[in-house]
Amino acid sequence: TIDATVLLEFISRHNTFAAPFTGVPLRLDYLVAWYARELLMRDEFRGINGYWNAKKEEAVMLPEINIGLAVDTEHGLVVPVVHDVEHVTSFAVFAYEARAVIDKARRGALGLHEMRDLTFTVNNTGVLGGENPSPLIPYTVDADGTERPTAMILALARIRRERKRSVLPLVFRFDHRLFDGREAVAFVRALRERIEAKKSPEEFTAELSVVPMMSKNNNARLV
Repeated sequence: TIDATVLLEFISRHNTFAAPFTGVPLRLDYLVAWYARELLMRDEFRGINGYWNAKKEEAVMLPEINIGLAVDTEHGLVVPVVHDVEHVTSFAVFAYEARAVIDKARRGALGLHEMRDLTFTVNNTGVLGGENPSPLIPYTVDADGTERPTAMILALARIRRERKRSVLPLVFRFDHRLFDGREAVAFVRALRERIEAKKSPEEFTAELSVVPMMSKNNNARLV
């Protein structure tokens, strides 16, 4: 579980005061995915961003980090992918790209490339009221059309109130052929520490500043 009190206050403040200027309302899964991206870039968690090649009986470590965000649409569950997030240095850009693919998923307008090459998945089942999710580790189709497994999925359960705090339960599944529970639990603990280290919404604001900049045609855009 994560004490998400301060994180949720930051999201609420941003969506009330900053979103009208930035053009991007924040979602809980954006923030969790962004912090997961930071951890996946560390050497000790590289295995979580890989997969098990059953034919060769070996682990494959992927250099690119492609994060999928599960979306409930009128056509069923869809997992659009934000690609190459290891090269995205601004949370603002990541949030903008995440919103763009989610909007396309809801409109049924995703291209095949926007659903392929997944390496890590975040699924916010709690937004639908899920209290005890039991996620399946997703498979994905690569750009060349071949199917492969992924290593891990992180599900966010319904937030509950405890002693005036907002508690976010996390549920994760992982492929035991790649790594054992030590790495998986260490990853989730590091994610929790990354979030709980902030003691005020202003600390999130300073770290995850989402500011609008003006392009040459004077239309606001994110940088």
